Formats: sequence, C-alpha cells, structure tokens
Amino acid sequence: MASAAKQSWGFWTQSKLQILEDYLGAFLTACSGRAKGAVYLDAFAGEGAGRDRLTDSEFDGSARIAAAATASNGSGFCFNHLRFVELKTTRADEIRKEFHAAFPDRDIDVVPGDCNEQIPRLLAEMPEDLTWYPTFAFLDPFGIELHWDTINALAAHKRTRTYKVELFMLFASPAIMRIAGLTEAKAVFDADERLTRLFGCDDWRPIVDARRSHRIGGDQAREAFVNVMRWRLAHDLRYQRTHVLEFKNSGGTPIYHMVFATDNGAGDRIMAQLYDSAANRNQDMAQDAIEQKTGVTRLFPASQVAPLRYRPTPPIEPSEYLDALLGSPTDTE
Repeated sequence: MASAAKQSWGFWTQSKLQILEDYLGAFLTACSGRAKGAVYLDAFAGEGAGRDRLTDSEFDGSARIAAAATASNGSGFCFNHLRFVELKTTRADEIRKEFHAAFPDRDIDVVPGDCNEQIPRLLAEMPEDLTWYPTFAFLDPFGIELHWDTINALAAHKRTRTYKVELFMLFASPAIMRIAGLTEAKAVFDADERLTRLFGCDDWRPIVDARRSHRIGGDQAREAFVNVMRWRLAHDLRYQRTHVLEFKNSGGTPIYHMVFATDNGAGDRIMAQLYDSAANRNQDMAQDAIEQKTGVTRLFPASQVAPLRYRPTPPIEPSEYLDALLGSPTDTE
C-alpha cells in the first residue's frame, strides 16, 4: 500500500500507539502463564497504517499493532481472538483480507458499522469460554462517537469474572468543549443528546453551566469532564484503577486525554509507568516537531531540561470536584 493513500497524523498519535504497543506486550506477558488465550477488541479499527504529518513516514495502526503483539517471554502467547469494528466498509474489507491472509490460525472477525451497535452484538455472540480469557479493548474515536452504553457493555461482559475487560480509551475533551459551546447559542443543535449519550448521565451539565458563566476556565472544564468519565468508570462500573494522561500538540493546545481502566494490580502499575514515560516522550516529540517546522535545533531535549512525572490521582465525585474548582482561580483561556 502506498503511504500517500494513508491519512496523516500528528506525533501525539504515534505516542498514543506506542503506549498501546508497549502495554499489549506487557499484558500478554502477564497473561501467558495463566490463560489459554487472549481477546482483543478494537472499536475504531481505522486503516492498517498511518502517515507521519511531518516526515511522511508510515507507521502501523492499532489493528496491526494488536495482531503483531506477543508476550516478551518467548512463549509466543498472543491475541488469538481479535474483533475489529470499522465504520467504513472498504476499510473493514481491507483489514479482513490482510489479516485472514497473514494470520490464518487466528479467530479474527472484522465488522463494518457503528461500534455502538456492533460491539454489544460481538460480545453477545462470543462463546462462553472466551469470557474467561483476558480481554483488552481499545476505544479510539475521532470525537465523542463512543456511547456510555457501549462502555457499560464491555464492562458487563466479564463482570462476574476476576477481571473485567481492560479499557484504553481516547477521551476527546476539547471536542466536548466545542459541542457544548461557550454559550447556549454556540452549542451544536444536538449537544445535550450527544453529551448525555457519551457520559450516560447529566453530570456534564453543571460543568457546562460553570464554564458558560465564566466561573471556571477552559482547562478546568476539560479536567472536570474527564473526571466525570473516570468517576463513572470507578464508581458505576467498579473499575479498581483508572489512569489519565493529556496529549497536546507542539503549540501546547490540548488534543485529547487517554483514559485507562483496569481491575488488575499489574496492569495498574504497568500503565502508570508507561504514562510516566509518555509524558516525557510527548514533550520531546513536541520539541522535535517544532524543530522540523522552524529548522531551529535546541541544545538539550525538553525532557532533560524540565522532566515531567506522571502522578496517578483517583477520580472525585463530580459535584465535589466542581465545588473545589469553583473555589479556585480560573485559567486564562
């Protein structure tokens, strides 16, 4: 496939996919000694590869990363059951053709359509014995296409087992800001329906009201939205640990948050380490992007000058979180 046919992406996409690749290897290694197989679910499979926006180099997308992932202990343990959903039929057909040829011994299903319709169906049709297999779901929408009911269906799939489906999810907090609007007149026409569908509740409304009345700033509103999602994962779906990391472009503009949810202590520790590494990698990649655009090279990598640390914090009950924000200064956005 010619790289020119692939969609171009910023460095933050490759950093996100690096987290996915690193975690899947660790996930499979941890599972290899105690499970007969593993299940991977991808709700927005996309293309098999992407293209770097600045260098035009091609890189593997999530579907190829998952299919290629293996345990690092030499056992050969891999995802032997993979389920992909892709909205565009032509892309779904390409993935199906490629993977069935490359992995004829795997149980692979590639389904075209809306993941919010297809994921619950795929889960319902999955054989009962697979509910015992370690399962990982990658949820990578462009915006807020993912519905809470779909997230709930994934959690319910293994709720009676030791560990629920692990979730690694893109949370498009800036998109929420645009959809909600800084005033009611600037909101998209179906904002209420779309936001309630995303969160599965109305806890987003007080945040929007506080932002529109300028009682909180944009950065605070984005963090409040992601806190609602994490609280729902922890409190309503009973995930034991959640992690969140914000991704920004080279100009410092927020792009999205990546949210991870697990019941597994090892998964909790591994993702915390990967987020810590990614925080600095993102900083260096942003600097590299600036250098490529401007031609000005800095003496030291940004992570050496001002290293970042990822510090996990638990989610807070949404009304308490907002009350705390209302008692603090707003940002300047």
